[in-house]
Amino acid sequence: MILAVLFLYTVALLFVVSGLAAASVVTPVLLTFAVDADLPLLPVALTEPVALSMPFFP
Repeated sequence: MILAVLFLYTVALLFVVSGLAAASVVTPVLLTFAVDADLPLLPVALTEPVALSMPFFP
């Protein structure tokens, strides 16, 4: 029982950590691109949380 709880906790934490890792890499790139393309920053910045909220199973 304890191993099952630990496994589920680890899987849930994996999604959070992978999302944070992707956000830390992608955010500066997206914002730099938005500034260079004269796009408004708020909609571009909000695309990342929406994309990270969707589960991705390769």
